[in-house]
Amino acid sequence: MTATLSIRSFNVINSKSNNIGINLSGNSFPAEHLYIIYEDSAGVKQYFRGGPGTFAMLDKVEVEHGAYIDGAPDWEGNTNVVHSDAVTIASGSNADISQLYNMLISYGDSVNAAGYEYDTLGQNSNTTVGQGVAYIENTASLQLLADTNWQGMQLPTRNGEVVYAPAHDNTFQTGVLNRVKNTFDGFVDFLDGTPPTDAQLADMQNFVDLT
Repeated sequence: MTATLSIRSFNVINSKSNNIGINLSGNSFPAEHLYIIYEDSAGVKQYFRGGPGTFAMLDKVEVEHGAYIDGAPDWEGNTNVVHSDAVTIASGSNADISQLYNMLISYGDSVNAAGYEYDTLGQNSNTTVGQGVAYIENTASLQLLADTNWQGMQLPTRNGEVVYAPAHDNTFQTGVLNRVKNTFDGFVDFLDGTPPTDAQLADMQNFVDLT
């Protein structure tokens, strides 16, 4: 058995026990919460994930990592949520895959230090995963990426369909205008529309100036 790095997700319906601050019990909402699992050749698993802090939607993005066991955040045995099919983005030796996982930890530390504001559609747990994967690509050597059959950012699937994970392709932003644009982009993506125009961005700037 080789070591792997995989991206997984679950639907946010009934997800309050998974500490992501959303509970839409009984409602239909397709958004998924992404997280990453490092599994070594012995089957021991570690998780990497982001989400809002103690005060949920009003808090900063908080990145966590640790042993993926019963009781851990996003636990696969939780029957309150429906997990997706995992997608493997890297595989290889324990030494190589652990290097990639340690890069994620370093990235997570930088996110926590920066204190980015959490936003449901703009910058969230999925941004943590997407930007963590991008950090690996910008940090790891080409040889290491080749040795681990690196696949880059991939979204999981459920019933053969790629899941909807808002803000997974956003970058973390500071400043009101940049965060408003992130949220707007996320909402447009939710509606499967088009990015905001320069005029719309100007309108948002005027709104920010007046508030």
